[in-house]
Amino acid sequence: MPPGAALVVRKEAWQASVPKRLRLIGRVNGAMLSGEDYEALLHMHHGGWEIWYNPDMHSDHQIPAHRLERDYLLSLSRGCGLCICSLQMLRVAPWRAPFVILRMTLGNIKRLVMHRLKHGSINQTDLVTECERAFHVSSLMSPLFFLKSRLPPRFS
Repeated sequence: MPPGAALVVRKEAWQASVPKRLRLIGRVNGAMLSGEDYEALLHMHHGGWEIWYNPDMHSDHQIPAHRLERDYLLSLSRGCGLCICSLQMLRVAPWRAPFVILRMTLGNIKRLVMHRLKHGSINQTDLVTECERAFHVSSLMSPLFFLKSRLPPRFS
């Protein structure tokens, strides 16, 4: 999937494929959950629309200085990890869901163990490795986040 920044979408594709309310809310109201752009693209793709990436198109994207700070980047990494299961489950038949969640959980444990073996304990000055680990931990937690989002409000 192409990056969500400067995404151009055909109105007809959006209206025909994307539900009025997406499951993933994006980075609003203090939440740093990501994936709403990919969720919309997946709906369009599953609706039969082609998804293109055009490397010749360019846009200027102004990034405020605070988005390059450690806390923001770690929070962004966590938000990217938490949406993984929700995106994977968009088109999974209900009877397959437990198997997909189990496979994802085992794969995420493997990635986290491999990351730990490769990098050992995290040096707080190595922001890239710290963000990678935050993403892996959140990916491991994403099935719980997904299941919690499915519960009725009184249970969540």
